Amino acid sequence: MEEDKLKKLRALLAVLPAHAVGPMAAAIETDRVAGGSLPHDEMLASLRPGLRKIARERLGPPSPSRVVYEPLADFLVNTAPATKRIGTIQRASLLPVWTWVVNDLVPKEIGPLVKSLRKAILTGDADIIGPAADSVREVMAGAIGQGFAGVVPRSPSQDALVTKLGSALAVEDAREIGLLLAAAPSFAAVRALIPSCSKRLTDPELVQLKDIYDALAGTLPDQAIYIPIIAMRRLARPWQMMDVLRALGRVDNDTALSRTTLGLGGNLLLDELTDHARYLMKVKLGETDTAEVLRELGIFADVSAGMSQAFDIKRLGPWGQQLAKVRKDVSDAMERQVERLPDALISAFPVQVAGGFGPKGVHRPDVTQWPDEEKITLAVNLALFLEGSRWDANKALFSAAHRAASDRVGRFLISYGDFLMNEIRLAAAGTEEAQRCQAHLEALLRCTELVLGSQEADLLRRRAINAGGPAAA
Repeated sequence: MEEDKLKKLRALLAVLPAHAVGPMAAAIETDRVAGGSLPHDEMLASLRPGLRKIARERLGPPSPSRVVYEPLADFLVNTAPATKRIGTIQRASLLPVWTWVVNDLVPKEIGPLVKSLRKAILTGDADIIGPAADSVREVMAGAIGQGFAGVVPRSPSQDALVTKLGSALAVEDAREIGLLLAAAPSFAAVRALIPSCSKRLTDPELVQLKDIYDALAGTLPDQAIYIPIIAMRRLARPWQMMDVLRALGRVDNDTALSRTTLGLGGNLLLDELTDHARYLMKVKLGETDTAEVLRELGIFADVSAGMSQAFDIKRLGPWGQQLAKVRKDVSDAMERQVERLPDALISAFPVQVAGGFGPKGVHRPDVTQWPDEEKITLAVNLALFLEGSRWDANKALFSAAHRAASDRVGRFLISYGDFLMNEIRLAAAGTEEAQRCQAHLEALLRCTELVLGSQEADLLRRRAINAGGPAAA
């Protein structure tokens, strides 16, 4: 399709109404499976924001590549890491690798197999889809292995492959995809054994998992070490992967486990925990998206606390040392941020300090000024963090600083509200002063509800009404 027409098509798809996004995505997928000539990936990329917004999965029959890659789903990540991490594959690498194999490496051998798989998908013949997909995976795994046979790092052959697949990370992903596809039936069995978001594996399930692992280790040992990663991804509490490692490795401490090939799973979990730690150590409370900060903090707090309790992690072992370090780093960083939080929140409210300076002074609302909406938004974000991190602060080891900050902010909000009631009583009806009092009250209510709760905020509203001033309206 011509670039100009493609641009117009993208613009049209980007503004489709919500009710039309899902059916359009389904039609595009159906055309792709049927071998149509539409620019499927470009069209779906334009629809993706709308699909995310309505929280719907892609509709219509899956493409052959999606079926083939399904056993590898637990290794896929949406964001590209700085360097290749064993056990993670970028979603963005899947299509270039598929295209490379189907169009360049073995087009004659794999073409009829893909055609048979596509036909089975369209007819919904489950008895044929499985074997047909296995045939494609077997050919792909062999072809990728052969494709890397003459590729030498930092050579023209490597550069050519980087150009074809789009990045050096995609090249490393391709190598791992070839390795993993060879073990796809075993990975599919693990996925069938462990439903997504499982709470914990029972002893019989651990025995079945051990049987799958032992069978794969006997034929493809390099692939068997990936089984704990699948378990980690499918457990609601990923640190319970330690139970899996203990069952598979018959080892009772992290030092011994970290020295085995099974240590790949533990290393990956700790590396990802370190990623969350780096984010939290760099974040600026109130300025960064607070929902995102709380989400990152929640993951870090749960995983770090869970890992320290779920297994015999000793500080002398490599995993124990890494865990202790990241927990201390995050604790120190959060303490520093939370200790500064009250001053930043309080400064958002215009005040006249009487009777001293600093925390001991009396902070009377300065209703001669309008509240600064940008500063109030910052204060609300800080209040949201205080409320949302109440439970995670203990697990992330900064509960003392959090408690002190919450107490100080709470005292300020109550005192500020008391003095604001006096200003509301004195404000003359219909004046600008009354409107400014109303603006101060609304700003105070937003923070009060978050820090002190809805009951305290409701009490403040009733007090404003009883004050009888026009701002109470």
